[in-house]
Amino acid sequence: MKNFEIERYNLIKAIESETEKFPWIETLEKLKSLITTVHPLSEFDGELSKLVFEEQNMSPKLKEKVIDFENYFSDRTNLIQSKTLQRIAKDLQNKGIKITHFGKAWSNQPANWVYFDTVLNIEEIKTTYNLGETIQPYENLDPRTGTEKGFIDTQTGEGLMGKLNN
Repeated sequence: MKNFEIERYNLIKAIESETEKFPWIETLEKLKSLITTVHPLSEFDGELSKLVFEEQNMSPKLKEKVIDFENYFSDRTNLIQSKTLQRIAKDLQNKGIKITHFGKAWSNQPANWVYFDTVLNIEEIKTTYNLGETIQPYENLDPRTGTEKGFIDTQTGEGLMGKLNN
């Protein structure tokens, strides 16, 4: 898993280096400003890629770095630290199941949770994946806080949830 802060720092340094060589390319300052303001849970809407595609004078190497950064961090499953939950999440995405929320599940929750727009078949997931000791089934039946069913990684605190029922 790539570290967002390190990748952003390296990208900003690459932009600054290109700005020193080509100070007349105004797009570089716009790009640096945008990248400086994003954080790991930012919604990437293609704005970075759009800027680099429109700029004819930017080096292909920098364009590729920007596009790779945006593509990697726009995929929320890349931000999941638990390798098991990440693998399940990627498989669900590959099946076309949409993520409905990614982030802190509630204010005192230390880790990110990913919610999918589906009812997860807990038993099938248990038999398909080697879940190990740290991946525990979880179910919330309280309609006030939002019903959900899925898994929690007790080591990372992350959760992968689906709907309780349709």
